[in-house]
Amino acid sequence: SSDLSLAAGAWLGHASGAGLARGLAFGVAASVLGPMGDLAESILKRQADAKDSGASIPGMGGAFDVLDSLLLTAPAALWLLVPVR
Repeated sequence: SSDLSLAAGAWLGHASGAGLARGLAFGVAASVLGPMGDLAESILKRQADAKDSGASIPGMGGAFDVLDSLLLTAPAALWLLVPVR
């Protein structure tokens, strides 16, 4: 998983114009922050005593369960991959 994060980060860094070093930094950050976002969402659901965050699609925990890893990774991507002009 971390190898894939590094490869994806390197590609995103190159594709966005942010550079290889920033891309690799994002890959490392994403491999750590993704699971942390998932954990944070699980903690919030447990505190709310809710098994699922939505019921629009049966068998799926809701939109929050799909997007939880982006809670922390999206700001990191914005910070690391969007070139400063």
